[in-house]
Amino acid sequence: MAEIAAILTDRVEQMRLARGLTVEQVAMIGAIARTTISEFRSGETVDPRLSTVLKVCTGLGVAPEALLTGLPTPAPRSRPNGHASTGPDR
Repeated sequence: MAEIAAILTDRVEQMRLARGLTVEQVAMIGAIARTTISEFRSGETVDPRLSTVLKVCTGLGVAPEALLTGLPTPAPRSRPNGHASTGPDR
């Protein structure tokens, strides 16, 4: 489990830097505490909750698949009703 957490920690940092975001910006966009992001980045959180991972993804503007696989995947678009879109608008 610690190996997976280390991989996620590295990916979060790479994605954050690639997007030119500060920890504060990721926290604000993801509606998550700055300390939670810092703990995630530093590896203090070795078994993050799914809800935390999803908030980090939101803050980074990436789909969970991108964080988990390391492959570029666009983040799901949010619709006016707040639900994510998984396909083209109809």
